[in-house]
Amino acid sequence: MVIATHGRSGLGRALLGSVAEHVARHAKDAGVLLVRAQKS
Repeated sequence: MVIATHGRSGLGRALLGSVAEHVARHAKDAGVLLVRAQKS
């Protein structure tokens, strides 16, 4: 499974949370690759 992430850290992640990180930590039956989205 591949999931794009915004790459937030610190306060931004604390306030908004990270769905991608949650999925990566709780996926037990599949590998997860997090890919940081490119800035446009």
